[in-house]
This record gives sequence, structure tokens and C-alpha cells, in this order.
Amino acid sequence: MNKKNWLITGVSGGLGRALAKKVIAQGDYAFATFRKESMAEVQKDIDDWKAISSKTNFDS
Repeated sequence: MNKKNWLITGVSGGLGRALAKKVIAQGDYAFATFRKESMAEVQKDIDDWKAISSKTNFDS
């Protein structure tokens, strides 16, 4: 099976988070982004998912 690479924004909640969980569960790769500094729980989940994450900053 060919693994797919996904770029998923907004994994701090809602659709982005649900999509990231599904993508990782099916064995694909995710590059996940979020904006909120206080998202330690999201980072922990992402680490558990073995995803690559990046906090984006659009306020600068």
C-alpha cells in the first residue's frame, strides 16, 4: 500500500484534529500545523501519532 503525505492545518481542534487522527490511524504521514501557543496537549497527541508538527505564527 502506498502511504500518502498530508499537510493538515488547524489540528488544535475540530475538523483539522479529526482529520489528522484519521490520517495517522490509516498509516499515512501528516505534517500538522497549529497557531495556539498553549497547545501542549496537541503536541503530545501529535508526538503519539508520530506526525511532524509546526507551530505557525501569523501575528508577526
